[in-house]
Amino acid sequence: MAYTSSVQLAMPHALRIRGTNWGFVVGTVDITEYHATTSEETDITKHFKAYTVGGATYKCYVTTEAVTDNGYNVGFDPTTGKFKAWRESGTGSGARTEAANGDDIGAFQFKAEGLVGP
Repeated sequence: MAYTSSVQLAMPHALRIRGTNWGFVVGTVDITEYHATTSEETDITKHFKAYTVGGATYKCYVTTEAVTDNGYNVGFDPTTGKFKAWRESGTGSGARTEAANGDDIGAFQFKAEGLVGP
């Protein structure tokens, strides 16, 4: 089993915020086959330049919808460019159970932002 996802962007490239080196893209991700090791979402991260702060290198930041259309929570690691998916394990407990390998996580909308200038 391999991690499989598709990214549909709502624009062809990152839009730069006027007067800054910061920009953003928006779109939809559909993770059809999850795997715990995941893969970098290069269709998103390729629009941004990596930068280092306090010893950590960041690719970009991604904000996602609260829950996918299949009921999973999704988070993005800005240092690896990878998504992780989970379900809440108990009511109000805050415990999480990572999605199983092979699970269809579903689709969700996102906004990615990061460094686009020199």
